[in-house]
Amino acid sequence: MVALTSAAGLVGFLAEPDQTLQAFALERLNDEIDAVWTEVSGSIGQIEALYEDDSFSHRELAALVLSKVYNQLQEYDESMTFALGAGKLFNLDNAGEYEETIVAKCIDTYISLCALHNPPTSSGTGRHGSLEPDAAATATSPTTPFSQSAIPSKSLLGREDVKTQEGTAPGGGNAGVPGAHPRPLTLPNHVKKNLQTVIRRIFESCYQVGAYKQVVGIAVEARNMEVLKEVILRASGDEKGKGKKVASTAGQTKI
Repeated sequence: MVALTSAAGLVGFLAEPDQTLQAFALERLNDEIDAVWTEVSGSIGQIEALYEDDSFSHRELAALVLSKVYNQLQEYDESMTFALGAGKLFNLDNAGEYEETIVAKCIDTYISLCALHNPPTSSGTGRHGSLEPDAAATATSPTTPFSQSAIPSKSLLGREDVKTQEGTAPGGGNAGVPGAHPRPLTLPNHVKKNLQTVIRRIFESCYQVGAYKQVVGIAVEARNMEVLKEVILRASGDEKGKGKKVASTAGQTKI
């Protein structure tokens, strides 16, 4: 396939009423986005309109193109959110800089969402004066942050919630409060579900290579006791399994 030198013709197809032409344009733009993103950035609104059109058959492809353009613009909140909107078209297994950036942003967002629903105790004691945290703070499921709220707009990102406020860190919210995390993005439920899927895949890939410390670090930052318990049990189970395998091998008699 000949490399694109200009995206003008393909961008023009986006305004055509024929969905076949629109899908063709998006596919070519997605393949060549690193070379033509500057031209495509001027048509972000047009591509967003395609994504928000429920009748458009390639909405996920439109979201992927948007994600890659926003990544080039260093608008990482938008880039991550549209990558999640792209569903399976966002290939988590690719080892490129774009994918690594999105994965890192997903982890940060997951931590913020979990921490929002697992606030630290202000006095260091539980509700009844013990050193144990309140049950409400410790019994939260790792999926809890992904099922709390929905926004009526079809837009992927509630941009009014991610503006940097004066005197706060990027992300707004209570970033200046000790032990607090920046306020997470306002995400619709289907995007939260996709985020949950990505995080679960990250955890499983860590378990497969024995990288338990990475999951522990995420669980501690997120103040998510369920994930912390899970990783401890997985690590313990894997260690017992290895011990049994070694014992079985040692007990075999060579002939």
